[in-house]
Amino acid sequence: MANHRLVWTQGIFSVDENKIWFVPYWINALCVYNLKTNKMEKVIYFPDQITDSSSYYNVKKIDNLVVAIPAFEKQIYVYDTAKDIIDSISFRSGKYCCEKFLFCSVWDQSIYLFPVGYEYVVKIDLQKKKAVTLDTIDDGCKMFVAMTQINESVYLVNGTHKIYVFNMIQERFTLIESKDFSRKYRTVTHQGTEKLILSDVTGNLYLQYLDNIDCEKIYMTGSIPYDSSECIADDIFLMPIYEKDYFVKIDISTKEILKICINKGNNYIKWPHTVFSKVVFQNDWLYFFSTQYRMLFVYNIRTGKEITYQIEMPVMNDQEIEKNFQKKRNQGRIKEGAGQHATLEKFIFLAKKNRLDETKRELIGNKIFRKMQD
Repeated sequence: MANHRLVWTQGIFSVDENKIWFVPYWINALCVYNLKTNKMEKVIYFPDQITDSSSYYNVKKIDNLVVAIPAFEKQIYVYDTAKDIIDSISFRSGKYCCEKFLFCSVWDQSIYLFPVGYEYVVKIDLQKKKAVTLDTIDDGCKMFVAMTQINESVYLVNGTHKIYVFNMIQERFTLIESKDFSRKYRTVTHQGTEKLILSDVTGNLYLQYLDNIDCEKIYMTGSIPYDSSECIADDIFLMPIYEKDYFVKIDISTKEILKICINKGNNYIKWPHTVFSKVVFQNDWLYFFSTQYRMLFVYNIRTGKEITYQIEMPVMNDQEIEKNFQKKRNQGRIKEGAGQHATLEKFIFLAKKNRLDETKRELIGNKIFRKMQD
């Protein structure tokens, strides 16, 4: 491989000891980066998809399985780290052809996908490799923007004054609804098992007690909206949507606020979307990507130590693309005219440049070969 480029994600990724599992922005591949060796350890390209795209957005690691959650596909990919096998599990198409999910939760060997552009919650049994769409969702909650999980309950918000509670045992929703309709919740996390901490679209913080309907405004941060949050003991860490040079720490008990500046580096690019990925916490360390600086940041909440990583990904050259295509064609994963237009077009483009011998052209199939001659 050659021609390295910096990669990052603006979605959700998984941290497993010293490894980061993620799907890079605009690349259809599952990657694992080793933080100890500072090297990309493995790149698993999704079957049928060797062209660059943003079909997958989030990653969830469950024991020896790594699940890629779709942004614009009607299937998930599941990679078995023990067997080194990747497989897919499909679910039915949505009415709006936008099978997009930002969040998922795990319960009893099943993974639940919560939509941001789909009519249903999708339940996937990872052992049986079977997907079920749950019709227990109403019209008001098909575009969730944040979630947190406490045991079997998932708490989701969608930019309104409502908190949707999904019970994974009962597989149904209930509502926690504020009387203040002006509130538009943007993030949610939890403190212990009895309290939710929410922020609204203007950055105000609220404490929601789960044993009653009381909700207390605990902080007014001004006009800075946040995209994700993480509560650790009495501190809440908030990632701004547009402020690219810092994140925020607020002590819930003292209301003290601290802006923590990041080591920016020199790889700045303009970025019209959220400037940070979702934040992940593990063993005193916060992990998050900067989309504008194309870096992974790791911050120790006890010592304030910061470590940055620039992750490079080798780009497949033409010969590797051809080899990848042939392998998947032989496995029966790529078929003529079966929704693989972009992949076949890439292969045809290479053939037109006379980079394939006659045997490889035969692999394309007579129908596609005739199209090349037109």
